[in-house]
Amino acid sequence: MTKPMELFMLSIIACLMGTAGLAQNAPADRDFMDKVFKSSAKEEAVYYRELTPTAEGFSGSVHWINGDLRMTGFYKEENEGDLVMHGNFVFYYDNGNIESSGSYENGIKVSAWKRFTADGTARPDRYYKPESADFIRDAMAGK
Repeated sequence: MTKPMELFMLSIIACLMGTAGLAQNAPADRDFMDKVFKSSAKEEAVYYRELTPTAEGFSGSVHWINGDLRMTGFYKEENEGDLVMHGNFVFYYDNGNIESSGSYENGIKVSAWKRFTADGTARPDRYYKPESADFIRDAMAGK
């Protein structure tokens, strides 16, 4: 191989390696959300959500529009692609301290939720009865 051809091939390989590296670090898809975490246009968004597929659903993080972390948790797919909160979640204040942590079951808070003030002081836990979650789901379904 001639020297120019070797340089050309090396540059092609370097470009391909760089592209592969960028693809691995590419951000997850973003969904823009309003103040109550419902889908919204980017221009009206307060938050954005990034999702990463897993075997059981999606691992997700919600960020304030400025990029600061607001929430982490797990979502599962339900009813033709709708995502619902399901599993452990952690919510954060805009200063980065934990606001609360607990579990969702099919989109409804269940069990004990740990809560904190913005400066990190523990607040009383809040308990959500599992049978209340069934009642709320039935009411939402019109039963």
